[in-house]
Amino acid sequence: MIKSIEGIEWLRKAGMIDLENNAISDLSPLSINYLESLGSAEGLTDIDEGKKWFGEQLRNTHLNISLNPVRKYPVIAGGRLIIKQTLDQAFKLGADPVILIKPEDNSDENIKNINLSIPYIERGGLRIEILKDQDATMIQSTNIDGAYLDYDKLTDEIFPVRNVSSSGYVRCGLGTDNVLWYYGTAENAETDMSTIGSSSMKFLINHMIRIYVKVKPEPAETKLTLTKTVAGTDEGRFRPVKDAKFKLYKAVRDEEGNFVKGELYQPDEYITDEEGKINFSTEIPNGDYCFAETEAPEGFELNSDPVFFSVGGGEMEITGGEQTVTPTEGESTSAGENSTYIDRYSPDVNIKVTPGTGMVLDQIIVTYFDRKTQKNTGKTFTNETGEAAKNAAEFINKGKGDEKEAGVIDGTVTVQPIYRLKANLTVGNDREKTDFVFKKVSAEDQTVMEGVRFKLTCNHKHDKKCKGLISPESCTHAHNDKTGFVDEQGCTWSAEEVSKADGIVKFSELVSGEYILSEEATLDGFILPEGTWTVTVDAHKDEVKVEKTEKDDSTVPQFEKKDGILQVENEPTVPFSFIKVDEKTGNELAGAEFTLYQGDENDADKWSIVGGPVVSSEEGIVDFGRLKQGEYFLKETKAPKGYLKPTGYWKVTIAVTDDASKKVTFEARGDVPAISGNHIEGFKVSNRETSLLPKMGGNGTKIFVFSGFMIICCSLVLYFRFKRKGA
Repeated sequence: MIKSIEGIEWLRKAGMIDLENNAISDLSPLSINYLESLGSAEGLTDIDEGKKWFGEQLRNTHLNISLNPVRKYPVIAGGRLIIKQTLDQAFKLGADPVILIKPEDNSDENIKNINLSIPYIERGGLRIEILKDQDATMIQSTNIDGAYLDYDKLTDEIFPVRNVSSSGYVRCGLGTDNVLWYYGTAENAETDMSTIGSSSMKFLINHMIRIYVKVKPEPAETKLTLTKTVAGTDEGRFRPVKDAKFKLYKAVRDEEGNFVKGELYQPDEYITDEEGKINFSTEIPNGDYCFAETEAPEGFELNSDPVFFSVGGGEMEITGGEQTVTPTEGESTSAGENSTYIDRYSPDVNIKVTPGTGMVLDQIIVTYFDRKTQKNTGKTFTNETGEAAKNAAEFINKGKGDEKEAGVIDGTVTVQPIYRLKANLTVGNDREKTDFVFKKVSAEDQTVMEGVRFKLTCNHKHDKKCKGLISPESCTHAHNDKTGFVDEQGCTWSAEEVSKADGIVKFSELVSGEYILSEEATLDGFILPEGTWTVTVDAHKDEVKVEKTEKDDSTVPQFEKKDGILQVENEPTVPFSFIKVDEKTGNELAGAEFTLYQGDENDADKWSIVGGPVVSSEEGIVDFGRLKQGEYFLKETKAPKGYLKPTGYWKVTIAVTDDASKKVTFEARGDVPAISGNHIEGFKVSNRETSLLPKMGGNGTKIFVFSGFMIICCSLVLYFRFKRKGA
């Protein structure tokens, strides 16, 4: 490219000199003073004034010097020149790029407002003056969105550009009051007189602005999952434990080389969630650690065994970009170890991650300062396919932008690898359990009862809290730790125990909850309770509370604590039966019906039936089974055919006693036959026949007939007598 026009005078008779788009910076050889200093030379024009001027008589020399980086030009050029290209295309000046590094805190006041230096341009040895006219001096074009020229701060030396938001170029169009004067001659003029003309000078200055931001690594985090489960569940059955609390400790080795819990690493407390998990993720140096349970949730025993793990970390390399940048004002600056600088024109970034032993790369988190929101924004790249590092680098390279368009990145970029232990940590908790122990005794003499069978059934019903309403298999109740103990309604767990020789009944290892206790079978001579007990177990407090399920159920005895142990009695019973016989013959009578009542003896209308009706058998036996001690009322409610039904009743007293004569006693009330016999030999109740009149044709018949006739006659006499008196 042509850099100098020294010697151009030898082309002064040319019609066109085309020097467009070269590297000419000095037009001093066009100066008339310079040309005159050259002295005489061949090729003089026809008139003395035009000596060594460009052009010939009546003809100008056209000179195209546009798009040259002209910095010096004369006041008056040699005559007969037409430098018309300066009216169409300006001089194109280069400028050193403005290089800036955006602070890592992303503050941008010194970035947004940039003063671009105007190159030194002289006319006749003096600096030109810049026009403040917006039509003449302006930002002609730029690829920085929002950039504008601050005319209030514009000087001959400074071109102030505001709202610079990214790397890019700013093309300045500079207008000036200065002109390049030259002599010219009008075409077809009658005389060859040179006339002075002028050409306005325009300048184009391309400013490249480079605003770098740093890409740097963020300290790696370690990610692991600690899962808390119920211990002792069926194989393959996952039962999460919620609300178990842990703390993180350093792990050290003892004299035998085994890991033991060391000092507390950090005071934070970690609590298992609904799924029994602690999803741990934090910056943690390489080393050995352990989680230790500090508080077990309600219903579980504390598991004091630490859960050990080692953190191997890994390495991440960030390459590409520009490792070193020299700002316009300042010294060369290095991005630092494993960091780099980028802008829209910089080389692409590469990321390489190497996990440590026992670790895998889980994800990469890229945090960047967003151009639109002007806030830090994060983007996560998971590593399921093993391409997290590649994808993160591609995002950064796209985000920094390119020559065509600025990207979304407008500030510091951090790259954080998240490593995860290859194996999940799992620890179990045993549920808290306690025993339900009580003694079975006789209410009569407190002797122990061996062989009484009891059944304990879980009373848990599905609700929203246990999730069993969604699916029985999802029920969180403790008995569902084992399969086969739930249905659509609730828990179906049950167990049976029999009282031992010492009367002790023991239901072992019960979890907290509500149960129903029933006495399934008792000993002969004792009453089997008709109702049940509600048993509330609090394994955490090691407490068992027993209450009658139906408070007013008289068949169910209360549990009481005696000598430090719960005790429940059984009421003994007495067999009650008798034989129905004929009063005269003593023969057994079948078909007699008896009913047994209880209630207030003075208010028979409110008596309630507690036994029968029982009808005597062919052998005359009336058997009410076994009765508990108390008072009863026995009535013959239907006599055998041909026999008189008594109008009264018997008061029967049942007593639990060793005295056989007092176990069953009778007291007659009203017209009832006497009862013979005793409890051991058996009781007999007689009935008399209804027909006690003499037979037909006997003297007794005559006496009864005569007596009846006399009664009728007396009645008639009295009737008519009282009638005459008006009575």
